[in-house]
Amino acid sequence: MVASKTDWINKQTIYEVNLRQYTEDGTISSFRKHLPRLKEMGFGILWFMPIHPIGEKNRKGELGSYYSVKDYFSVNPEFGTAEEFKSLINEIHNMGMYVIIDWVANHTACDNEMVSANPEWYTKDKNGDFQPPLGTDWSDVYDLDYRNLELRQYMIEAMEYWVKEDGTSCHTAEGGSGGIYPRSTAGAIYLDGVLVGGYQGGNLKVSGQIYRTGTVKGYIGANGVATDGVRMYRIRKDWATLSPAMVRQETAEYFEIPIGSVTDADIQVVLDNYATDWAEWPTHLGAPYYDLNNNGVYEPDLGETPGIANADQVLWFVCNDGDPTTTADLYGTEPMNIEMQMTLWGYNQPGASLWQIVFKQIRIINKSSEDI
Repeated sequence: MVASKTDWINKQTIYEVNLRQYTEDGTISSFRKHLPRLKEMGFGILWFMPIHPIGEKNRKGELGSYYSVKDYFSVNPEFGTAEEFKSLINEIHNMGMYVIIDWVANHTACDNEMVSANPEWYTKDKNGDFQPPLGTDWSDVYDLDYRNLELRQYMIEAMEYWVKEDGTSCHTAEGGSGGIYPRSTAGAIYLDGVLVGGYQGGNLKVSGQIYRTGTVKGYIGANGVATDGVRMYRIRKDWATLSPAMVRQETAEYFEIPIGSVTDADIQVVLDNYATDWAEWPTHLGAPYYDLNNNGVYEPDLGETPGIANADQVLWFVCNDGDPTTTADLYGTEPMNIEMQMTLWGYNQPGASLWQIVFKQIRIINKSSEDI
């Protein structure tokens, strides 16, 4: 029989750690001095009661309950800092012991930012008000409603943060994280592209992108390669109405950082990019749009908008093989002088099969005077 990856938990003695009461000052730094003694006593797993900041609204008692979580991405400052806790975990692991964090997923503190940012993530009583879990007197917490798929995503992301900061563990061929796909998993996105080959003027030529790239950004104009107004454009039609939690998650994915490290300045960058790309969508270069009157002219004053196939999010960029040195670096051939316009899109339809699919359309235009 092949052993399960979790068989280790069946062969260990667990000690539950109450940081607040374990030492006189109740801090991480004081507790770590006791690790050798716990190891010597034969404990293999240290199970920490919740280590997050405790809510202040409707707090029970002077200190409050560990199970009234105000922020899933932070450490209670009464215990110490996040860096101290990470260092503690590393030391525990180096001593051959395991760590379990008590995770409070059923409810949050009444002043968790999710309450104001996403009230629809909570159950309500008959009057439409927030409520504690049914059958309890837990007046310091509000009950979560896991029928909401966005809440499930958020909570998975929060749990993954504590597994390995940002929850990712896979990498691109060049060593980067490559993004998270499908969302809230540890999947990897490797470099990809498209190769174009053919005979031109009697010579075999190849360009495009694999692990090496034979193209450069920009389009091919009357005077050769041009890059005016060229960049990676990204739009989503609902960007102006995204909830704070959704924007925070998008920002973490955009910068490839943990959600807990996202700043207000980071969030503003993402929102500004959405606004700018929507306003400057390069239809004149070939970016897709909804041509309501089929006249081939982009007319936003008439209600025409950027987009394709009713997608929720669209990316567009243009590149070309007009640089001889870059093209030769791919397979050693001369450029064909082709322009490649790439459109990628996806749908925000949780639970639907289209939700985890990235669609790609590539328009290849021969800008040379010779057929291929």
